[in-house]
Amino acid sequence: MSYIKNIAIRSFFISGIIFFLLCGVYFSIPVILEKKILPLLFNKAGFVQSTGKIRKFGFTGLDVTSVRLGNPENPSISLDSIRIDYSLMGLARRHIKKIIISGVEIRAEFKDGKMGIPGIDFGKLFRNSSNTGREQQTVSQRIPINIGELEIRHAAVLLKSGVEDFYIPFSMRIYPVFENKEEQPSGYAIQYRLDPQHANIFYGVRIKSRINGSAMYNFTTSDLALRLDLTDMDVVYNDLQFKNTSKDVPLIITITRTKNIVQMHFNRFSVMSLLPFEVSMNPDSHLTVNMDEDTLNAEGSVKVFLKKELMNNDPHIGLKLGQSAELPIFLKGETQGKQWRFSLNSAGTSHPLTFSRGTETMTLFPKELSIQGEGLNTSGSLQFDANLIHVRYKGDNMHILIPLVSLQGSGLLNSTESSSLRAFVQITDAECASHDFNARKIQAKIPIQWPFPASEDNDSIAEDTNYPYVAIDDINYGGINIGSIVATPYQNGANLHFTGLFKGLLFPGFNVNFKGMAGLNDENTFISKVDFNSAEPEKTLQFELSSVASQFSGIFFNGIADIRGNWSFDGTRGTSTGMVLLRNTKIDSPQKKMTIEGVELQLAMSDLLNLRSDPGQVLKFQRFTWGDIEISEGEASFQIESPSSLFLKKSSFLWCGGNVYTHGLRLKPGNDGLDIICYCDRLRLATVLKQFHLASAEGEGSVNGRLPISYKNGEIKIADGFLYSTPGEGGIIRFNTETLIPGAAGTQKGIQTDVAMEALKDFHYDWAKLSLLSKGEDLHVYLQMEGAPVNLLPFAYTKKSGLVKAKGEPKARFQKILFHFNFTLPIDELLHYSAGLGELLQYQ
Repeated sequence: MSYIKNIAIRSFFISGIIFFLLCGVYFSIPVILEKKILPLLFNKAGFVQSTGKIRKFGFTGLDVTSVRLGNPENPSISLDSIRIDYSLMGLARRHIKKIIISGVEIRAEFKDGKMGIPGIDFGKLFRNSSNTGREQQTVSQRIPINIGELEIRHAAVLLKSGVEDFYIPFSMRIYPVFENKEEQPSGYAIQYRLDPQHANIFYGVRIKSRINGSAMYNFTTSDLALRLDLTDMDVVYNDLQFKNTSKDVPLIITITRTKNIVQMHFNRFSVMSLLPFEVSMNPDSHLTVNMDEDTLNAEGSVKVFLKKELMNNDPHIGLKLGQSAELPIFLKGETQGKQWRFSLNSAGTSHPLTFSRGTETMTLFPKELSIQGEGLNTSGSLQFDANLIHVRYKGDNMHILIPLVSLQGSGLLNSTESSSLRAFVQITDAECASHDFNARKIQAKIPIQWPFPASEDNDSIAEDTNYPYVAIDDINYGGINIGSIVATPYQNGANLHFTGLFKGLLFPGFNVNFKGMAGLNDENTFISKVDFNSAEPEKTLQFELSSVASQFSGIFFNGIADIRGNWSFDGTRGTSTGMVLLRNTKIDSPQKKMTIEGVELQLAMSDLLNLRSDPGQVLKFQRFTWGDIEISEGEASFQIESPSSLFLKKSSFLWCGGNVYTHGLRLKPGNDGLDIICYCDRLRLATVLKQFHLASAEGEGSVNGRLPISYKNGEIKIADGFLYSTPGEGGIIRFNTETLIPGAAGTQKGIQTDVAMEALKDFHYDWAKLSLLSKGEDLHVYLQMEGAPVNLLPFAYTKKSGLVKAKGEPKARFQKILFHFNFTLPIDELLHYSAGLGELLQYQ
């Protein structure tokens, strides 16, 4: 009994010792894990500093809390808890049931184009994972421990980019995938979710989207399957915004790799811009990449879909699309070693595109698109070509037709700083019409380059017009070919500048230099401006005005003409101002016996395109002759209100030794004609009679009055015009009676005619009146005078014969003589109106 008792006592003590040893081991394991093993593991993972507390340790699980990786005061990664579920049998088989990580915060930083986590020695991490040889091959073929499931809950990345901080929540679940109930998993599957909120991680990029993703990797075959679902997507890059086409349809991106073949597919998403569009792929199509040891071949197709609903329902877009259209694009590329090449092609849309904005419409037909590139490593070159046909623009004030617009160019691809593009936009046989203006046969080849050239680099180009990239051969205004244009456009920064020459046909030898720009201002609004001036402002011009219109045939211009001005467009309306100058000008029509000399004009135009001048413009001339009518020292104050309206504020000139003036009058050429009243002051009566071919006379007497002149239906009329001497002021007039009496009517023959002829040779009238009235095609003139001869007349009175002509003394003195003369003048002959002048006056 004692022997058995001793054995029992010894067993009890040994069991107690083992128990206490096991208890010691049990209670010391958490301390060892916390103080030694965990820091060692974290250090090998690249974390120089780390802390953590073992909250619970047992045979079925381990619970670690307050894990801080990096600086304890500001850790790069912090975890509220790590829970590891296992069993002793599972551990023996290197299997962990589940790991749950909660409350994860990762502090990352994007700086100098690189993503990093402060406090992590990535170099050490990568060195630890860069083992080579059979050991790495063994690890890659067999996972040393398999995890039933890894779950990350309530996690977020606190990202610092520049001066901004971003909070990106995420969650993740990783679990093994088994085939045929194998002990070891054949691969792992991942499910994750991210919710970035306006994260400007990269410069110029703003990301907001709910991202649900999944992936699966097969250890045996190395097959990979990846899927991304982007919902409530709002990604902005510069002026482009990428969104889901529909709130109910996320953007789904799938990527699969089977052996050497990678296939990518996405459903659809929208790109919002000035011209929004949808990008999609057919359900049965993929972007396929075939990878061999040293080569890679890729090909696929996408569709760019211009949707009417997408464009027309967006309140921020001013354009409206008439009909939706699809633009298929085919992609192809390959690499071999360090060499690469690619191509992108499209045959265009199946029908024209029609855009509208307010009352404006534009129609165009995308026909071809081609881009090819090739290179070595990160350097290469590319060529591109695009064509638009049947381009039409129609607005309230302008119509444009371009049969063909082509874009051709090339580029060099190196680093971002040295990449460049150069291209030409070519326009063929374009037409432009606005009101009475029309330009045809427009040929243009506009150079474009990127990066934008500095403005100081273009001074030499601006002055070089040896190669006219733009030519307009036929410019019409009011149905008249007025000239042609050659110009050289050049890029100045982001804007297009140009310089050129307008060669006039209306006024041969009168050419105009111009220069200007077109582009966008700081508010991205289209603006344009043009400055112009005469090429040779001091040159004397000589030409026939028949180039203006056939009505002006036989009229010649001789003088100095100058023009200068500008035109600008601020995004909403166009304005134009100008100055027209005439000096030492003579306009002569020998056939029509009309000449105007010494013309001086400085015409300020407040609206040059619509032909509107400033008020109070002044035209002066030295001499004007029309048939036998002659006036001088003329001056007119006027305003051009429109191409069909001229307001004559006042005018004055010298005629027949006196002054003639007019009051305000609005002239509108056309069938309604015009009416003007000329007010006459102190005209020499003798000169008036000469001008109207009534008599050949001389003298100092003057008359005043008015001449109402009208022009209607191609005829000039004088209605109830009169000139009269000032009451109480007579005058002396001397007639050449040989020209006066044969034209007089109603005079008595014989002695009375002789008396009249002698009296009118030197006649002092007390009053005189001249009436003028048009009847039919003739001008009827009625002259009345009352007075006495200046000298005694060679007549006597006898009882037998009465009044007789005396051969000697005595001579008779007449106290009062009243004369009445009626004249009928063909005004057509007087003004040489039949010599084409009627057509001239009807020209508008």
